[in-house]
Amino acid sequence: MNRVPYLEPLVNFLKASTTLNNHGIPGVIDLAGQNIYVFAEWTQHKDARNYSALLIIQPGEGDNQTENRPDCLNEFDLEFIVRTQVSNKRKTQQHFQENVQAGVTSYEGAYMDAARLEDLVRQTIVQFNAQVLPNAGYTPVVLKGLQDEFSEDGYLVLKQVYTTKIMF
Repeated sequence: MNRVPYLEPLVNFLKASTTLNNHGIPGVIDLAGQNIYVFAEWTQHKDARNYSALLIIQPGEGDNQTENRPDCLNEFDLEFIVRTQVSNKRKTQQHFQENVQAGVTSYEGAYMDAARLEDLVRQTIVQFNAQVLPNAGYTPVVLKGLQDEFSEDGYLVLKQVYTTKIMF
């Protein structure tokens, strides 16, 4: 058994996804099966300016769902974070650019681009769940919540928190 049985299948599924590759979001480069990292590979020493679109998977905390018993495996609720990063050329917290045409308001900008990419990631994870086998060592991945966005080094980052159950 391992602590992150979902990780390799999920990363490989995201890299091969036709939903994420050739996504067509204006102003956001295509992931093209690249720029998907596990947090341990991503360090502050990497230059984020080389990645105008990026997904980072960060394994998180796990809560034991069963009483500790020495004679069997325990079920854990395990969290992980998927970070979606897009270029934010304005380098401010104002991620929206308002456009009013004939009294109709629309918005463009880094937040809208990141939200579209984040939605495609969510759709891809739903597709991933459809192929999770009962004996995979983990349950289908569930979106638990959304965390506040933040700007860093000219990029806007949105974070989604997912959970899965594992036996460990």
